[in-house]
Amino acid sequence: MRLSVTGSPDPTFGSNGALRSATVNQQTRITAPAQQTDGLIVGCGWQKDGAVIRNPFLLRLLPFGAGDPTFGTQSVRLLIAEGELNALSLRGDEAIVAAGAYQKAMH
Repeated sequence: MRLSVTGSPDPTFGSNGALRSATVNQQTRITAPAQQTDGLIVGCGWQKDGAVIRNPFLLRLLPFGAGDPTFGTQSVRLLIAEGELNALSLRGDEAIVAAGAYQKAMH
Protein backbone atom coordinates (compact mmCIF):
# COMPACT_ATOMS: atom_id res chain seq x y z
CA MET A 1 0.00 0.00 0.00
CA ARG A 2 1.20 3.47 -0.79
CA LEU A 3 -0.26 6.46 1.02
CA SER A 4 -0.35 10.12 0.01
CA VAL A 5 1.13 12.84 2.18
CA THR A 6 -2.29 13.18 3.86
CA GLY A 7 -2.32 9.48 4.83
CA SER A 8 -5.04 8.42 2.40
CA PRO A 9 -4.47 5.67 -0.21
CA ASP A 10 -2.55 6.97 -3.25
CA PRO A 11 -4.92 6.56 -6.23
CA THR A 12 -1.99 6.74 -8.69
CA PHE A 13 -0.44 3.53 -7.32
CA GLY A 14 -1.77 0.03 -8.04
CA SER A 15 -5.48 -0.28 -7.32
CA ASN A 16 -6.40 2.71 -5.13
CA GLY A 17 -3.03 2.60 -3.41
CA ALA A 18 -2.80 -1.20 -2.97
CA LEU A 19 -0.73 -3.72 -4.88
CA ARG A 20 -2.89 -6.16 -6.83
CA SER A 21 -1.16 -8.94 -8.73
CA ALA A 22 -1.67 -12.57 -9.67
CA THR A 23 1.72 -13.30 -8.08
CA VAL A 24 0.84 -11.62 -4.78
CA ASN A 25 -1.93 -13.28 -2.80
CA GLN A 26 -3.07 -14.03 0.77
CA GLN A 27 -0.10 -16.35 1.25
CA THR A 28 2.44 -13.64 0.29
CA ARG A 29 4.38 -11.34 2.59
CA ILE A 30 6.39 -8.43 1.22
CA THR A 31 8.70 -7.50 4.05
CA ALA A 32 11.16 -4.89 2.77
CA PRO A 33 10.21 -2.46 0.01
CA ALA A 34 12.69 0.09 -1.31
CA GLN A 35 12.62 2.62 -4.14
CA GLN A 36 15.44 2.81 -6.67
CA THR A 37 16.67 6.19 -7.90
CA ASP A 38 14.88 5.61 -11.24
CA GLY A 39 11.54 5.27 -9.39
CA LEU A 40 11.26 1.48 -9.67
CA ILE A 41 10.16 -0.22 -6.46
CA VAL A 42 11.84 -3.42 -5.31
CA GLY A 43 10.81 -5.67 -2.47
CA CYS A 44 11.51 -9.03 -0.97
CA GLY A 45 9.57 -11.48 1.11
CA TRP A 46 8.16 -14.97 1.02
CA GLN A 47 5.20 -16.85 -0.32
CA LYS A 48 3.70 -19.90 1.34
CA ASP A 49 3.62 -23.07 -0.71
CA GLY A 50 1.04 -25.24 1.02
CA ALA A 51 0.87 -25.39 4.80
CA VAL A 52 4.55 -25.23 5.75
CA ILE A 53 7.09 -24.33 3.08
CA ARG A 54 7.97 -20.69 2.46
CA ASN A 55 9.60 -19.69 -0.83
CA PRO A 56 11.70 -16.49 -0.80
CA PHE A 57 11.34 -14.00 -3.65
CA LEU A 58 12.35 -10.61 -4.97
CA LEU A 59 9.97 -8.40 -6.94
CA ARG A 60 10.21 -5.17 -8.88
CA LEU A 61 7.39 -2.78 -9.70
CA LEU A 62 7.04 0.18 -12.00
CA PRO A 63 6.58 3.53 -10.19
CA PHE A 64 2.77 3.33 -10.49
CA GLY A 65 2.55 -0.16 -8.98
CA ALA A 66 2.37 -2.47 -12.00
CA GLY A 67 4.83 -5.34 -12.26
CA ASP A 68 8.09 -4.69 -14.13
CA PRO A 69 7.93 -7.05 -17.14
CA THR A 70 11.74 -6.98 -17.51
CA PHE A 71 12.30 -8.54 -14.07
CA GLY A 72 11.91 -12.27 -13.43
CA THR A 73 8.61 -13.93 -14.31
CA GLN A 74 5.65 -11.56 -14.02
CA SER A 75 7.92 -9.12 -12.13
CA VAL A 76 8.86 -11.76 -9.51
CA ARG A 77 12.10 -13.70 -9.09
CA LEU A 78 11.45 -16.80 -6.97
CA LEU A 79 14.53 -18.24 -5.31
CA ILE A 80 15.11 -21.97 -5.29
CA ALA A 81 15.22 -22.42 -1.54
CA GLU A 82 13.00 -22.85 1.48
CA GLY A 83 13.00 -19.85 3.75
CA GLU A 84 12.25 -16.17 3.63
CA LEU A 85 13.80 -12.84 2.76
CA ASN A 86 13.13 -10.05 5.24
CA ALA A 87 15.74 -7.34 4.64
CA LEU A 88 16.72 -5.48 1.50
CA SER A 89 19.23 -2.82 0.58
CA LEU A 90 20.13 -1.12 -2.68
CA ARG A 91 23.77 -0.57 -3.60
CA GLY A 92 24.86 2.61 -5.35
CA ASP A 93 24.73 0.82 -8.72
CA GLU A 94 21.09 -0.25 -7.99
CA ALA A 95 22.11 -3.87 -7.36
CA ILE A 96 19.76 -5.54 -4.88
CA VAL A 97 21.16 -7.05 -1.69
CA ALA A 98 18.68 -9.18 0.28
CA ALA A 99 19.01 -11.16 3.50
CA GLY A 100 16.84 -13.69 5.23
CA ALA A 101 16.71 -17.16 6.68
CA TYR A 102 16.99 -20.61 5.18
CA GLN A 103 14.68 -23.25 6.56
CA LYS A 104 14.66 -26.94 5.98
CA ALA A 105 11.08 -28.15 5.96
CA MET A 106 10.32 -31.01 8.31
CA HIS A 107 8.69 -33.76 6.24
